[in-house]
Amino acid sequence: DEAARLESMLGPIRALSIRQWIASWPLVAVAPKAGLALLHAAPAAAIDSPEDLTKLDPSDVTSERHMMVLNGLLWARSASRKQATRFLRALGVDLRVAVYGHDVVRAGYEVEGDLMLCLSSSFGCYHGDKLYLDWDLSQPAEDAANVAERGLVPLYPDEPTVYRQQFSFADQDTRDTAPPPACR
Repeated sequence: DEAARLESMLGPIRALSIRQWIASWPLVAVAPKAGLALLHAAPAAAIDSPEDLTKLDPSDVTSERHMMVLNGLLWARSASRKQATRFLRALGVDLRVAVYGHDVVRAGYEVEGDLMLCLSSSFGCYHGDKLYLDWDLSQPAEDAANVAERGLVPLYPDEPTVYRQQFSFADQDTRDTAPPPACR
């Protein structure tokens, strides 16, 4: 149990402080002018409006609806086009791209159709393959490939790449199911 181990290392006062800090984080960030929604997991949570998120109480484990939405926001590794479209439309008619992480993509990113961009910036990737998004939120995104091409930046620019090729948006699955080599 990684959370219990971390909390035991921090001690009760610091653990409470960290829990409160994490609980204050937004579950989804929306940049309307850019047309972007940013979230941890794939946009698979079945929501109908922004209120489905603002009313969400992550500490309420008795509400099946809350748990379904929360699980979708935090743990979904993929989403269908229909799920992504529903999610984006529920948050705003002008949203065009959902940017998320959670899943390991050893090449650093994966463009999933025109609506989804998955980024890997930490666990499971070599430093040279890790990316982050640098986007001017006043600039509209066209689609996921456009966001990747214009906004992805190497997190460790001086490190060699292992899996990531220079940005190429061929219809290929950059996720790899083979066991990973030792990662730094």
